[in-house]
Amino acid sequence: MIDLAEVAPGEVVSAEKVGALIAAVKAISRTRANEPVRLLKAEAGWVLEVGGKWVEIFFDDFNTENGGEQAANWDAFANWTVYLNFVDVIASTPGNPTGGDGLFVDMQGTTGDTTPDGPGFLAGIRTTVNFTTAGKYRLSWRMSGSQRGANTDVTVSVGTAYNEVFNLLASDDWQVYRRTFTVNGNGGAIQIANRVTNQSVGTVDRGALIDNVKLERFE
Repeated sequence: MIDLAEVAPGEVVSAEKVGALIAAVKAISRTRANEPVRLLKAEAGWVLEVGGKWVEIFFDDFNTENGGEQAANWDAFANWTVYLNFVDVIASTPGNPTGGDGLFVDMQGTTGDTTPDGPGFLAGIRTTVNFTTAGKYRLSWRMSGSQRGANTDVTVSVGTAYNEVFNLLASDDWQVYRRTFTVNGNGGAIQIANRVTNQSVGTVDRGALIDNVKLERFE
């Protein structure tokens, strides 16, 4: 692997840097001609990867939960445990137009509670499988704001190898998030936790929306 972290996204790269990259690719092609070469965006900048591939080791689109039907306060997930209060499995309907495809998780369950620190204020799910094998991982998922008035903070983590908080407005549209990290004895379950940040009647039971969670390992 050749680290090109000094090249910032969108930077106009100097001829010297381009020349160094071309020279590196030529050197690789002479000794490892049959292996793929990829220029990837990483958190530190750009990385040139040689050989190997991303292998999917976990995926969940939630479409088979509850027999494919919506469910309030669902706690019988095939691959997840609800570890903080309640979450719902929902779909976009004419009466509840949230966007999204199939079923997905509303990260704030239907409790009817409006007390800031009461049930429904903080909710979370974690995978029933821990991911602890050392290596490079890529986590991706689709996420949107609640689409129903509630602003939220969503914390996504994998053990202590990766942890990030996303501040979402209710109107934030669906998008795919991807994060790459390294596990070296610090992995664990995928955890997603949601906190409503604009407490009021009608927002406590409406969380961020999560779908298509995928974890890959580079092999």
